[in-house]
Amino acid sequence: MSRTGIDRSDPIVRWEQTIDQSVLRAPDRSGRGKKPISATTYLSGMGLGSTAKKIQSLSDRAEAMYKQVQKLQQRVTGLEEKAEETHETVTRMDHQLSEQRALLLALADEQGLDGEAILAEAAIDDAEREAGADADADSATNTDAASGAASGDATAE
Repeated sequence: MSRTGIDRSDPIVRWEQTIDQSVLRAPDRSGRGKKPISATTYLSGMGLGSTAKKIQSLSDRAEAMYKQVQKLQQRVTGLEEKAEETHETVTRMDHQLSEQRALLLALADEQGLDGEAILAEAAIDDAEREAGADADADSATNTDAASGAASGDATAE
């Protein structure tokens, strides 16, 4: 056995060495020695050049796709971490809001006010404002659509 742990007396190893030394070496132009050649060149000499090119192209595309998948995996992992952070922040803020609401209700009770009624009235006012804003947005969209149709008719004539 050699230093690399390869048993050089093994017939398969000897055969591979013979192939490496003879087949994958081509005579140089001077005819003196043999220089190494690539596997693609070797396969081209056997009439498999287009197949080797197709395999190489496929390999290149697979490597590019693998890199893209790795990038996507990193992005997904980052998004998952951000989503978890956001969830924790929202949970913390919800808890703080509940504490503040309880504190405001307690202060309203001390002042002799009905805190629940005040909150209900504020919720109704908010809902009315949102409904008004939605109606304004809808009417603006309808107005834009009508004016776009009218200008389209005028240009078509």
